[in-house]
Amino acid sequence: MKAVVCRRIVDIGLVLSIIAAMDRQVTGEAMHEWTGILMAGFLLVHQILNRGWYRGLFRGRYGPYRIGLTGLDLLLIFSSAGVILSGISMGVHAIPLLHGVIGLTLARKLHLPMAHWMFLLAGLHAGFHIRTERMKIRGPVRSFLLAACVAAAGCGLSLFLQQGIPDYLFLRAHFAFYDEEKGAARIIAEKLLIFFFWVMAGHAASRLLRNADKTGARRTPHKKS
Repeated sequence: MKAVVCRRIVDIGLVLSIIAAMDRQVTGEAMHEWTGILMAGFLLVHQILNRGWYRGLFRGRYGPYRIGLTGLDLLLIFSSAGVILSGISMGVHAIPLLHGVIGLTLARKLHLPMAHWMFLLAGLHAGFHIRTERMKIRGPVRSFLLAACVAAAGCGLSLFLQQGIPDYLFLRAHFAFYDEEKGAARIIAEKLLIFFFWVMAGHAASRLLRNADKTGARRTPHKKS
């Protein structure tokens, strides 16, 4: 039980630190760097707590769900490493001794797209691990919560497109653009809605892949002993 609580605390801390690190307009540059260090710490602890995943990579059967989740996790690890390395290289406040460790030109090219890929993939990863079927909610309450989640996810998708995030992901924009008129609360709320959209997308994808697993298992003939 304690291990489960510890994992949840680390997971929540990691998500919150990722969202905070995406809001340099709110935190300022120095705090942005320290938030990135905090995020890296949570990420390291997360890897240690889930080290069994690495041991099991080459064991067992790979069905659609496991293939999808493993591919997603590997991409998330890659993008997180890119964010941390480029952030450390660009930083001048938190760890100045490592400034320029991978070259400033490369770091500047990597940091913006990698940060947004990490943000997106972290949302998908969280959604893959949600099991709504275990929630014992029925009737009008379930319908209301579903409608609220769909509405929030729709707002998140709209904000994702309005803020031009696809341009950051695919290197069509090389600098982040900020709306100076937005307050901190609004900026954070918008990031949460965008993140929630990707959580919902990940959850939907995971359900499709788990259903594909079940369909494949039913179609596979059992060997006679």
